[in-house]
Amino acid sequence: YSISVALAMTYAGAAGETQSELSSAAHFALPEPALHVAFNATGRELATRTEPVTIHGEPKNGAHLALQNAAFVRKGTAFESDYLDLLAPHYDAGMYRVDFAADPEGVRQSINAWVADQTQQRIANALPAVLDPATRLVLLNSVYLKAAWFEPFNKQATLDAPFHAPHGD
Repeated sequence: YSISVALAMTYAGAAGETQSELSSAAHFALPEPALHVAFNATGRELATRTEPVTIHGEPKNGAHLALQNAAFVRKGTAFESDYLDLLAPHYDAGMYRVDFAADPEGVRQSINAWVADQTQQRIANALPAVLDPATRLVLLNSVYLKAAWFEPFNKQATLDAPFHAPHGD
């Protein structure tokens, strides 16, 4: 879902062959704007999924799911207002005007702080390299999920051994 949201936000700003390729790669079956309305409805529904659950007759804490989007936009860059206006209501994407050219390292740190905040400090260095001063837009999508496993992990059922994919590699 997270990857689909990121692709949908990118798709919304694309045109022509790029938009067609994104649609094909992501298997988007709905036309615009219905696609973005559907992602909005799905995101809102998922955000309500915090009810307690029962696993094997035992009550467990409810799942905590946090989905967040953001757009870090270069100050002074002209974007189609329709695009930016679509990101906010359909993807709840916060807009941050930043200066990639004057302070790419500071912007990188701001982006990493945003990601760390959204993931309960689980991801602290999402962008390890300095951003290019020519950067115009960084779209972010984060997912944080904390929930009980339906089947508890059994450490005794594991062992250290080589792992082989189905084709033997």
